[in-house]
Amino acid sequence: MGPIMFLATLALASQATEWTDDQRQLAQQLTQETRDYRAGLPLRDGVLTITEVQLRGLEIVYTGIVDGDWGAENIGLFRDAVTNGLCAGDTSQVIRRGGSFTYDLRDVSGERFVTTVAHCK
Repeated sequence: MGPIMFLATLALASQATEWTDDQRQLAQQLTQETRDYRAGLPLRDGVLTITEVQLRGLEIVYTGIVDGDWGAENIGLFRDAVTNGLCAGDTSQVIRRGGSFTYDLRDVSGERFVTTVAHCK
């Protein structure tokens, strides 16, 4: 286990004392999913390239770059698409159990935008 995973495990352990059994199970699941995802980086999906993934408690944070110079309208469309996608699939169960997904992105001009999905309708 590398130093980053050790620190992440240590942080999870300190938080885990306040978690329910389900949240502890979810943390273990997300730790493995994050580790597996990280092994395939960088990962390109359409206009998005994910360059890093981290687990912060029950939140998976994807860091990446989007092609082009995105404006407010495109960012809004992206946020809607991400929310709909995450709330429609298996990830909706993760969210309902207390997990969340964050995309911390930059466009080619360096403009940063962050999208977090922590609740589904």
